[in-house]
Amino acid sequence: MAQARYVEASTHDKLSMAQAMMARAIANGVQAQSLVADAWFGSKRMIDMAFSLGVCAILRMNKGKLKYRAVSDKGKEIELDARELYAQAVRGQWRKVQG
Repeated sequence: MAQARYVEASTHDKLSMAQAMMARAIANGVQAQSLVADAWFGSKRMIDMAFSLGVCAILRMNKGKLKYRAVSDKGKEIELDARELYAQAVRGQWRKVQG
């Protein structure tokens, strides 16, 4: 098993390894509703992977010029950069977690 993981680590990129690890976890009965990752994993590829595994991706995105499609409060599709998306969708909407 260790040899197989070493070969995987030396021949695949981090996103491929993360996808394989999450697929193995789900196949072995780990029940997940969301995937949380830092900005290194914040990419369209990771979002697509999470969607294909049926989990919600909660990713810190790099503050580049990349635009994200979102739906406004009025139901209109808009394009926002990471800062605008945070301001519209996240800031001020935190909820306390019990425990």
